[in-house]
Amino acid sequence: MLLKYLNLKNAKKFNLTPEYIYILNNVYFITYYIDLYNIGMFVVCYILL
Repeated sequence: MLLKYLNLKNAKKFNLTPEYIYILNNVYFITYYIDLYNIGMFVVCYILL
């Protein structure tokens, strides 16, 4: 919810279209989950070794 609010604030500042905000949100969440996955793999390998 906070992320959406920040994006709406930025949209007014930079005059972004809703489609662009939607794409930005998706890119953000995809990179976030990739980071979580990498950290998870690191922890699993660390425990196994």
